[in-house]
Amino acid sequence: MDVGSVEPCGLPTPARTGIRRNLWVLPIRRAAPSRLRARGYTCALRIVVMEMTMYVLQPTRKPAHILLVDDDPDFRGMIHTALSRGGYTVHEAANGRAALELLQDRIIDLVLTDIIMPEADGYEIIQKLKSSPSSPPLIAVSGGSARLRMELPNMARLLGADAAFEKPVDINLLLDTIKQLLEARRAGRAA
Repeated sequence: MDVGSVEPCGLPTPARTGIRRNLWVLPIRRAAPSRLRARGYTCALRIVVMEMTMYVLQPTRKPAHILLVDDDPDFRGMIHTALSRGGYTVHEAANGRAALELLQDRIIDLVLTDIIMPEADGYEIIQKLKSSPSSPPLIAVSGGSARLRMELPNMARLLGADAAFEKPVDINLLLDTIKQLLEARRAGRAA
């Protein structure tokens, strides 16, 4: 491949030049398309400019839609930022009632809910979701009181939550759990 040349690598070349929505140009000196696929990207175009190889990338899958339910706006903002940076589309609800309304209007791939909230708590969300046949995976989070801190997440698991965390949440562990639950759901759909 000559300097300044363009060749497809994996997907058809975009119809026009320039960056389209959901495509990124990433400068990598020594990266092969196989390493990019391992990171979750599909290489659409390989461009060599001034001895540097540029890859036009796009995500291999559509981003998952996650419903984040918590009455604490600071916690919602922090988790929203982490999930967005992780490549997820985030929908927010400030209480259980708003979350149940959103679940009727949108297709959600995973629900992350606080347990203690006004109007409808996390337990009500868990019970409603687990009673439907195609319910998304559910993660419960609780700060609770010092006395109930250990009991609330365990109760959420007993009611059907796929995972439960105590606040403050370890963001990396939360993101890993979300990834595992979404992959298991996709594998279940494919089977």
